[in-house]
Amino acid sequence: MMVWSKGLGAAVLAAAPVFFLGCGSVLRQPANVEATREDVVAIRREQTELMALVLELRTRLESQSEIVSALRADSNLELRQLTGRLDVLVARIEDLGARSDRTRREPPAAPAPAPGDTARSGGGAGPGGSVGKDAQASFDAAKRDFSRGNYQLAVAGFDEAQAADSGSDLADDAQYWKGEAYYSLGQVDRAIQELLRVRDVYPDGNMVAAATFKLGIAFLRKEDSATARRWFETVVREYPGTSEASLAQDKLKSLH
Repeated sequence: MMVWSKGLGAAVLAAAPVFFLGCGSVLRQPANVEATREDVVAIRREQTELMALVLELRTRLESQSEIVSALRADSNLELRQLTGRLDVLVARIEDLGARSDRTRREPPAAPAPAPGDTARSGGGAGPGGSVGKDAQASFDAAKRDFSRGNYQLAVAGFDEAQAADSGSDLADDAQYWKGEAYYSLGQVDRAIQELLRVRDVYPDGNMVAAATFKLGIAFLRKEDSATARRWFETVVREYPGTSEASLAQDKLKSLH
C-alpha cells in the first residue's frame, strides 16, 4: 500500500510543473484580453476621428462649390448686362454716323419767306412743311433727355413734338427716336413697333432707311438672326448707296 502511495505521489509530483504552468497561462489570459479590448477601443476612436475629419472636409468642399457657382452666376449676369450696354452704345454710334452722313447729303434749308409772301409760299405745316416752334422746342428737349440717358422723358418729349406738329419734317424724326428710346430702355418689342411705324406712316420721310436698319439691329438683340438678315437685305435693296446700306452689308457679312 505504501509502495503504491509513493508511486502515486511521484506521479503527482512529476505532473505538478505542467499543471501549474497551464494554470499560469490561464491566469495570464485575462490580461491579454484586456489589452486587445483597449486596442480595439483605440482603433475605433481613431476611426471616429477620421470620419469626423472626412465629414468636415466634405462640408468645406460643398461650401466652396456653392461659392464658386454663385460667383459664376454673378459673372454671367454682369457679362450679359455689359454686353447689352455695349450693343446699345454700338447702335448709337452707328446711328450717329448715319445721321451725320445724311446731314451732309441734305440740301440747305430754303430761306424764310419775306413778310407778306406766306400766301405765295403755301406756308403751314403740312406733310414736308416747316416745323412749328413748339414742336422744335419739344423735339430738342427730348433729344437732350435722350443723350443724357433719360429715355422715358425722351419718349414723352417726342410724343409732344409729334402732337404739336404731326405733319412737319420733324414728325418722322420724332417717331424714329421714340424707337431708339424704347430700344435703349430694353423694351425691344416696343421699339420694333415704333420703328415699323416710321416705315408705315412716313414712307417718304428721311428716317426710313435708318429705321429699317435699326429693325435689323433690334432683331439681332432678340437673337432672331433670320429676321435681322431680312431687314438688312431690305436696306441694301431699297436704299443702295446710303450709309445705312453700307452698315447693313457689314452686318450681313458678320452673319455668314
